[in-house]
Amino acid sequence: MKIMCATTCIAVMLAYCQPSVGAELAAKDIVHKAYAKFRSLASEKENIQLTVNGKVKKLYRWTKLAANYEDRNTIKYYDPADEKWALLTKRLASGGSSQTVKIPGQTRSRQLSIGDYGKSFAGTGFSYEDIWSLLGEKTDEFDYRLMDKQGSLQVVEATPKPVIKSAYEKRVLKINDKFQVVEISYYDRSGEVKTLKNSGFVEYGEAWRANSVVVEDKRQGRLTEVKVLKRETVPVSDSFFDVEFIESERM
Repeated sequence: MKIMCATTCIAVMLAYCQPSVGAELAAKDIVHKAYAKFRSLASEKENIQLTVNGKVKKLYRWTKLAANYEDRNTIKYYDPADEKWALLTKRLASGGSSQTVKIPGQTRSRQLSIGDYGKSFAGTGFSYEDIWSLLGEKTDEFDYRLMDKQGSLQVVEATPKPVIKSAYEKRVLKINDKFQVVEISYYDRSGEVKTLKNSGFVEYGEAWRANSVVVEDKRQGRLTEVKVLKRETVPVSDSFFDVEFIESERM
């Protein structure tokens, strides 16, 4: 009986001494795990409804993620017919990205420069930098600090390292106990720029996706709402990730 009591007491003590999942992990590890889970879904095609200050638009988005971060992403608007924006993003393993945009009414696309990173894409709350950075965090490019714990949420500050070109001075991420990114607040030197909130999470094995995204631009008074109408987790051909495709009428 004494042996059983002693064993029980030790088990109880160990249970109380065990740190929580969030406490076990450093800030960088929390972010790395969240995006490792996100990136475990390698390719997909999405049909998306986008609403900007009440105006509804529709687009397709094709994504292919690679272990070395040589990611590919193509966005093509299809409704309304006179606002057919297209954007090809090729993320570079060495850092940054190569982006090519086709503006409505023009037949040819143009290459973007680093100076375009902070500009709005197609009048939305997403900047060109957001398009590729939201494909998954490269944690070696940022310094992280665990700021707070709000219930089940870990609050982490991410600051780009000096060699990294970014339109943002810092970001604050809120990550839940399933390692899903629930919210991101973006800041420049003047203060908060915007907030992004994810909801309607779905899981594909280890991977997570948000079926609803809301971006509130504090400076422009602009509200961008993203609703995923359909997602296909299928292999995506490389033919969707070239300039010829974004300049064509093909979907």
